Amino acid sequence: MILHVANSSDALWIPVFSLNDRVYQNPFYLAFSTFLIIFYILIAYIILRTCSIFLSIKVFHENMNILMAWFLLQWFEAILAKMVIIPYQIGLIVIGIDPQKSYCSWSSIEKEDVLVVKDTSDIMPLYISSCFLWHYMASILFSIVAITVERGCATYFME
Repeated sequence: MILHVANSSDALWIPVFSLNDRVYQNPFYLAFSTFLIIFYILIAYIILRTCSIFLSIKVFHENMNILMAWFLLQWFEAILAKMVIIPYQIGLIVIGIDPQKSYCSWSSIEKEDVLVVKDTSDIMPLYISSCFLWHYMASILFSIVAITVERGCATYFME
């Protein structure tokens, strides 16, 4: 979503599709969010268990084990960022000049569909957590490159 800052030419693009949505008022959302929390706890257990297995049995070379554990543990970075973003998405924390309006789009040409905030300090937690989410997405994309380079170097320098 593109955010504009009032009385400025600044525009921010954050990885959020909807803001101020008021979806938490729907009873179905509570059931779905409960399922999602249980699912996240299960995934967290699986990731922690997988990392402990990687680091204890040393299936690959030590560098590869550390890389795999690092990339798996970065999932927690995304979940923490998502925990900060969700209250803005579902309308628990309302932002913008018109707090009653919900915004749903990745980008918009229409001026009335663009979220305008008074100051960047109003959205600082949202902006910082979005940076962490961007970092997670970039890390996942480049993890394959990093693992390929590591395996190439390990194969080349193997004695």
